[in-house]
Amino acid sequence: MGITQRRDRDRQEMRKLIVDTATQILVEEGIDQVSIRRIADRIEYSPGTIYLYFEDKDDILYEAHLEAFSAFLDAEMTVAAIPDPLERLQALGRVYVNFALSNQRMYDLMFLIPVPRIQNKEKYDWSVSIRTYQVLRTIVEECIAQGRIKPNHPDVVSMQVWATVHGLASLIIRQRIPMVDKELVSRMVDPVLNYAFDALKA
Repeated sequence: MGITQRRDRDRQEMRKLIVDTATQILVEEGIDQVSIRRIADRIEYSPGTIYLYFEDKDDILYEAHLEAFSAFLDAEMTVAAIPDPLERLQALGRVYVNFALSNQRMYDLMFLIPVPRIQNKEKYDWSVSIRTYQVLRTIVEECIAQGRIKPNHPDVVSMQVWATVHGLASLIIRQRIPMVDKELVSRMVDPVLNYAFDALKA
């Protein structure tokens, strides 16, 4: 590995460390506790070092947002090759829940904590998060067009699917279902999703 490649790798690793640390503070302590100084203290560098990699706190928070939704979009794309749209929709539901359970800190940042207060939102490109929703909506449109699910506005159906998978993932992550046997919880994702999707079928 050449000097330039090593520097690029080291730079990316440092940027990731900063973003991961900011996300950890955000999830564990709240947005008001995220600051350049707090991040620097956590990773044991000076605040000045952080500014070598990011312009300000907003840039760090945006990078965390981008990283989370990009990873989620990559996960969604794993169902793209499934030819039947209803099977693809069901697979997407499982992907959603599995992503949430496997990447809880990212999922917290994306959907479970107050949106980070980024001052100059117009500076950034938010399209990746919109694309993650469009993946769902496009599959729903295809299902409706082929008569695989009951006809309705695509956004209505998409919201119903999203609410189902988000609700299930959130309840499990936040451990809000103590009345259900833990062993059953670990096995209930597929049965719950199958029951929900059966209700959509035409």
